[in-house]
Amino acid sequence: MTTETDLISMASQNLFGVQLGSLVSFILVLIITLFAAKLIYKLVKKIVQKMTAHTKNKFDDLLLELIEIPVLIIVFLLALTFSFSFLQIESQVYLNYFNKGMLIAWTFSLSWLAIQVVTAIVQGLLVPLSKKTSSTFDDSLMPLISKGTKIAIVLGALLFVISGMGYDITALLAGLGIGGLALAFAAQQTIANIFGGVSLVFDKAFKVGDQIEADGIEGYVEDISIRSTKIRTFSNELVTVPNSLMANTKIKNFMLPTAKTRDDFTFNVAYGTDVEKVKKLTLKLIGNHGFVLKEPEPEIVLSEMGDFSLKFLVRYWCANKGEISTVRYWLNERLYAELTRAKIEIPFPTQFIHLKKN
Repeated sequence: MTTETDLISMASQNLFGVQLGSLVSFILVLIITLFAAKLIYKLVKKIVQKMTAHTKNKFDDLLLELIEIPVLIIVFLLALTFSFSFLQIESQVYLNYFNKGMLIAWTFSLSWLAIQVVTAIVQGLLVPLSKKTSSTFDDSLMPLISKGTKIAIVLGALLFVISGMGYDITALLAGLGIGGLALAFAAQQTIANIFGGVSLVFDKAFKVGDQIEADGIEGYVEDISIRSTKIRTFSNELVTVPNSLMANTKIKNFMLPTAKTRDDFTFNVAYGTDVEKVKKLTLKLIGNHGFVLKEPEPEIVLSEMGDFSLKFLVRYWCANKGEISTVRYWLNERLYAELTRAKIEIPFPTQFIHLKKN
């Protein structure tokens, strides 16, 4: 029969430098702590799920799903850290091994948690927002943001572990810095295009479908990608312009602040023509075209008395710049016909030379 003295004697025995009594205490505390932590985690999870059930987006549900395993690992590590205080380790070597193992485990679990949070933010918030835009630039940017952030987290975790193990990371950081500079120098044009695209998106200078003029190119924006902007010209040519160039050139957007556009149309008649007759004829004619807006009203003024003719300026508004061209071509033909029918002369450049005899 085992006596109390025998139990005390067994508890004081060592196993790999650890007293059996403290080892039993460690195991019991670890089990109790894990059980309590699991109950608390389930309770908190239910409360959070009830709170997120009323939200419209899926971000919170996705976040809870992705972080569940890393959080459970962190809970286990917390329980293990707390229980370890009951473990009496006499060997400093074993203690160092445990501390280094915990450093690796904590770094791994926290890095995994950070990566899962980044994944949830990108997939649950940023990607749905990017799908609402007409350009593909932000769609292309999302994977870069996600992968770049995750790589930075992994590199930071590795450097932290290496430093925690007692190694000097100064030379490694210097090497990474030189490598980063070399990579940035080699890819400077690509980086310039990416930042150019980012500036275009945040400036909201134009969007897909807008009619613009940039660097002498006029047409409709078909796509804004991570490297370039594609413009479809009126002759059906697709022009690809690097974003770095688009970000540093003057851009005329015919759709902002609204697509409504004014045109200034000029024509000449001969001296001696009835000015009011020309005005009434022109306003009546242009008012008949369906593309010409009633408000603001079209107007015509005698803008200049030139060397050989009277110059008139007609101002009218259309819903967009594409309609301006249609009206202008139509007005050239019809106005010429109406002026001819009204026997109003359209002069050509003339010059009178007077010879004076001595």
